[in-house]
Amino acid sequence: MVLLVAELPRSAAPSRGAYGAGVLAIVALLSGCGASAAAPAPRPQVDCDRLDSQLRQLVRASDAQAFASSASLDLDRDGVLVTIKLRSGATAPSGHGLHVRATFADLVDARVPPSELCALAAEPSVVAVMVPSRPLPDEGRP
Repeated sequence: MVLLVAELPRSAAPSRGAYGAGVLAIVALLSGCGASAAAPAPRPQVDCDRLDSQLRQLVRASDAQAFASSASLDLDRDGVLVTIKLRSGATAPSGHGLHVRATFADLVDARVPPSELCALAAEPSVVAVMVPSRPLPDEGRP
C-alpha cells in the first residue's frame, strides 16, 4: 500500500470540515484494504502426480459420469474401478472410500470415489493409481 502526503500552503489548506472528511476517506480506504487481505487463502492442491492422466481428468471433470462414460471408465455408485500399485510389502491404505475387489502381489483392484483419488495417490504406500488394463481380443490368430 502506498500513501501519498502533500503539504498545502496555509491559504490552500482545507477547512476543518473538509479535513475531517479527508480523514474519513483515508480511514475508509485503509479499512477496504484490510478486507481483501482477510480473503480466505486458496485450498492447497493435493498432489496427483501418481494418478493416471485419465483419472486426473475424471477428478477435474464437472460431470464425472459423462466423462467416465466418454473415456470408457467403469464408474458406479461405489466409485471408479482402479488398479493401485503399492510399494513392495505395503498393504492397501485404509479409508478413501476404498472397496477392494481383488489383490495380487503389489496390485490392488478397487473402487474409489473420484473425490478421493488424489488423496489416495498421495499415500506413502502407493506407487501409482491407474485405470485397469483391459484384455484385448486376439484377432487374426488361428
